[in-house]
Amino acid sequence: MGGRPTRFRCPTENIVDFTGFGFGKNQFHPFVAASRITNNLGDAEAEAFLYAFYDRHKPKNAEESFLDFRRSPAIFSQSDPHLYHLAPWVAFSPAELSAQVRRWVYKDNIEHGHPSPALARNDFPMHGPVSSYKVHLEFNRLRRLAESIRFNGYDRSFGDCSFIVIRRGDDFRFIPFGGGYHRTATMAALDYEWIPGRILGGPMVFDSADVDYWSQVRMGIWTRTDALAYVDYLFDYNSRDWYLHNWDESERAAHSIFPVEEKIATHR
Repeated sequence: MGGRPTRFRCPTENIVDFTGFGFGKNQFHPFVAASRITNNLGDAEAEAFLYAFYDRHKPKNAEESFLDFRRSPAIFSQSDPHLYHLAPWVAFSPAELSAQVRRWVYKDNIEHGHPSPALARNDFPMHGPVSSYKVHLEFNRLRRLAESIRFNGYDRSFGDCSFIVIRRGDDFRFIPFGGGYHRTATMAALDYEWIPGRILGGPMVFDSADVDYWSQVRMGIWTRTDALAYVDYLFDYNSRDWYLHNWDESERAAHSIFPVEEKIATHR
């Protein structure tokens, strides 16, 4: 790639985040769901849904940040929830990554109007607990994006969405990373089949066949077996199961967040 971004059409059905939230039509992601609820039911219902999400997903440590994966490194059970970003291929040390994520979150919160610099350092986007400021910020951000993209289309002058690419055999998963996370969620909610994507310059395509060379495996933080199990989790887990477990049938019926609703037994 010569150090330059590679642009491509990223298939929405194959996009998943580090914790297992999927962006596909019949998977669950809180931002995609909130955008769909705004479209179907209105702003008040969507913001209330985000409050409920942050209240129901409050991991105590990094291991609990994953929706249904319990083979993470031992350090995860003793680390802050946001350390779930320390994937097997990541080159940072745990301390470096933790500091980097905190900087990303603080900068992102302030840039998008968080009124409290003190709270902005601890209001993370993908898990609770969060302040009411954070819920309102995320809701308004998603609402504005949905309005803009619905009426004007995707404006590529703001840049394409960035992804890390994970390969397993002939199949791929795409993890939003480095800009465009909310745009990806909004476009998924609007049923776009692909997202204008880019792969950042440098080694951002990680093949599970090369697991022995991944940074965290070489450093002994992830075992080879658990790193491969994590790849399988990203490919095979359906985050809809997590939603079914955390919202009861009457709540799900009111949300109507999937394109085609079907009766599925809860996984309790």
